[in-house]
Amino acid sequence: MKMKQNRHLGKLPPRYTFIKNPYSDYKASKCPICQKQTFKRKFALMVFVKDTFPLAQGLTCKYYAKCELIIADQDLLETELRISFGKIDPSKVGHDYFIAGTMDKKAWKKNIGNKSDFRNMLEYVSDFKSVRELHCQPGGWYKDDA
Repeated sequence: MKMKQNRHLGKLPPRYTFIKNPYSDYKASKCPICQKQTFKRKFALMVFVKDTFPLAQGLTCKYYAKCELIIADQDLLETELRISFGKIDPSKVGHDYFIAGTMDKKAWKKNIGNKSDFRNMLEYVSDFKSVRELHCQPGGWYKDDA
């Protein structure tokens, strides 16, 4: 019997649960999984932008270590991508993108400003274990539908 092999982008084992926060007026102060307080931590996110090359983008995210949860604010990420691609290739600003995982921070820092071969980057990339969506309801009074 053949076992199905999971395909991974990077050479490192999958790590972290990832949530992209689409709400500019909501900042996650608590982990949505366990309700414990999050804190800020910088990650090198592996971003694939449509019709261009992959980019390891540094971004300060909300993080909770016990749940291995990263929450990236979409507005901050897109601002950083606009800045990066504004310098590299302005024609790619605003293109669709996909966040695939994280890159080892030491390797990322070592290669900041250098064009790296994508295959070499993969040595230091870890996929996400899972990707979740964030849903929140604005505060206020709501009619009881019972």
